[in-house]
Amino acid sequence: MATPAMAIVQTSETCKTGLVTSSCDESGEGLETSLIGQAESPEASDELIDNDDDGLLRITVTGTRTPRTIQAAPVTVNVIDADDINQLLIRDISDLVRYEPGVSVRNNLQFGLQDFNIRGLEGNRVLIQVDDIRLPSSFQFGDAVTPGQGFNLGRDYFDTEIIRTAEILRGPASTLYGSDALGGTVSYFTLDPTELIDEVGRDSAATASTNFDSRNDGLTSTFVQVYRFDNIDTLFAYSRRDSSEAENLGDEQNSDRNSVLGKLVYNLNDSSTVDFTVEHFDNSVDTITSEENLPLITGTTTRFEEEIDTNRTRLSLAYEYDNPESTSFLDFARAHLYFQDSRTQEENEREFFAFDFRARRPTPTPTLRVSENRFVDQIFGGDAQFRSDFDWGGSDHRLTYGVDISNAFNARPRNRIQTNLITGGTTQRAIPDDFPTRDYPNSDTFRVGIYLQDEITFGDGKFGIIPGLRYDYYDLSIDVDEDFERNGATATDFSDSSFSPTLALVYQPTSELSFYGRYARGFRAPQYDEINSGFTNQICKDSGGSVSFRDQ
Repeated sequence: MATPAMAIVQTSETCKTGLVTSSCDESGEGLETSLIGQAESPEASDELIDNDDDGLLRITVTGTRTPRTIQAAPVTVNVIDADDINQLLIRDISDLVRYEPGVSVRNNLQFGLQDFNIRGLEGNRVLIQVDDIRLPSSFQFGDAVTPGQGFNLGRDYFDTEIIRTAEILRGPASTLYGSDALGGTVSYFTLDPTELIDEVGRDSAATASTNFDSRNDGLTSTFVQVYRFDNIDTLFAYSRRDSSEAENLGDEQNSDRNSVLGKLVYNLNDSSTVDFTVEHFDNSVDTITSEENLPLITGTTTRFEEEIDTNRTRLSLAYEYDNPESTSFLDFARAHLYFQDSRTQEENEREFFAFDFRARRPTPTPTLRVSENRFVDQIFGGDAQFRSDFDWGGSDHRLTYGVDISNAFNARPRNRIQTNLITGGTTQRAIPDDFPTRDYPNSDTFRVGIYLQDEITFGDGKFGIIPGLRYDYYDLSIDVDEDFERNGATATDFSDSSFSPTLALVYQPTSELSFYGRYARGFRAPQYDEINSGFTNQICKDSGGSVSFRDQ
């Protein structure tokens, strides 16, 4: 499997095997190490060059929000770069953690890959973000085992073909990232045009790759183009995936995925840049299940067809200032604005024999159900991060501080039409629900977080103390409409706040060996569907009672 990020690192041989560049008379060599998210200081650059021979030096920013070698990081963090993706033939997020102990990815045959499990914690207790933008939360409701009866919408909104690096942090990280970073944090970083152009050593380069997976007839094609003119660096990346069901599965399933990434980086001067990013992800899965005998409580299904389409679009604008030689109090600053629109649409048709609940047996009446379900997650936000480096009292300080603000809108409308295939009669009162309906009311979640962290080193850099503190405020406001009220449930607004402290001690006697101890407190604010969810069981309602709830 060819990985775009590494294929662009040109040698004279790759010129002959398909790499398209402006010329082929020079060769370049990219560092095997990776500095993620922020430009390194000259001191960090020297360290990279001096220690690159062993191939083990990795830089992480997820652990402390500042560039730091893994050996000196006060957390357990793994960095997976483009070279790893190439060597390990990584095809999806499940392959991404195949060799990571204590980390796994859940899979659902109907709804696909779900989320990361880190040391036993999973779902919305693990924060997943792309370029510092949090991905939508997972959503589960109803019977997620029986096709057409429940929902298990995961968090697979990103394609590994456009990864520059991925970082997996084990343990609480709420001090730096707020809610959901309870069990750990997974951070994706996308391809960077400036980094790739500098590795190539020329103003233009392009690469294309194709790979095939015989397990599911999967074909993946990727194209990446980078170009520099004057002070502007650009990148365009496109990846296409097509696959079918695995050979050991009987159901017919076809999927296709498109991923597009575009970046424009304007280098204002040696220490300031403006970055504009457009990213679009679309994944469609068509499944046909026939002659499947389901539990009698749901009747007997003779045909089930479903299409699940998941897409995510984001726009982001960032300004970054990084000047290690600054004479002012400010050495680093980054301001970031973004908008992300994520949607999942499920459309399915199910033919079955209706069930007579009084007689407790299926009826001879063939029935068709056509269902349409949507899940919407839109987030608009911004963040600002600053860093000040200074000496005081015989110790070196790296003070990081900032603020995160965002507002997320979530909606879950569902509709269903049930048709009697003998009489042609239709109804939207299809057990167990009365349609149209919502599993929870339309919700707006406002978050604001303020954090402060100081990396203190002394004793010629062998000893380190890293205290940190974050304050988060969370506010949920709802808009109840007729579709949710039809459930018979009640709903309410909700707000809360939390402090998240951390303290780490680091001792590094040599560059290859370090010891650390860490205390950290993580928290997770309740999700919109955990505060307000409701349903009405028509079976009980027809008997004179109803089942509805509000979970708070």
